[in-house]
Formats: sequence, C-alpha cells, structure tokens
Amino acid sequence: MLAVLVKLDEIAEAEDLLKEWESSNNALDFKVPNVLLKGYCQKGFLDKAEALLNSFLPKGKMPSSTSWAIMASGYTEKGDVARAYELTKNALSMCVPNSGWIPSPSMIQMILKYLKDEGEVKDVEAFH
Repeated sequence: MLAVLVKLDEIAEAEDLLKEWESSNNALDFKVPNVLLKGYCQKGFLDKAEALLNSFLPKGKMPSSTSWAIMASGYTEKGDVARAYELTKNALSMCVPNSGWIPSPSMIQMILKYLKDEGEVKDVEAFH
C-alpha cells in the first residue's frame, strides 16, 4: 500500500501510513520505510529522506545498508558526491555479507574520482 501511495505521488498519505505502521509496534523491517525513502529521493526531497532515516537513530533502530545506499544514490543523482561518499561509507559499514546489496559501479567510480580530486590518499585507500 505504501508503494502505491508513493507511486501516485500521495506523499503525505504515505507518511501518515508509515507513522501508523510504526505506532503498531511491529518489528521494524527497513524494507517498509525504504519505500518512502526511495520516493523522497526520486522526488528530490533529500532533506525529508535524511530526516526520516535519522529519526530511527534516537529510537535505537539502525537503518540497513540499503537505507544508507538509497540516500547515497539520491545525493549522487543530485551531484553532491561528498555527501554520497559519507553515506556510502555508512552503507558499507552496515553491510552484511551476502545481503544482496552491492554499490553501483557508477556511484563507486564517481566517489573514487571525487576522492582523487578532493580527498587524501588515505581516504582513497580506505574506501578502495
């Protein structure tokens, strides 16, 4: 239902549905909020997406690597490679082996170019 609301551009309704789902004390599966996170990023609402992601931290709920990667992709598409780099580091630190998430080669290439131009050798080595 959340995916349909996002697809129909009913963002406010999707936000309400996510709040209702969270209040039901269901076990948190980040696949659910990731739907809204993707919607925010596709619409260019990166501030809202980041606020949603960060709202879980004070509750002791750590977003998955996929959640961080969605945000990184959103910033990459917007051209903010510095922020995408930081979020990709978060995604990589949370990544569970064989989880199915692999960073896109184009994003990695963009980040490595950014680090070559703007970063330090130790950053490139640590990321590579």
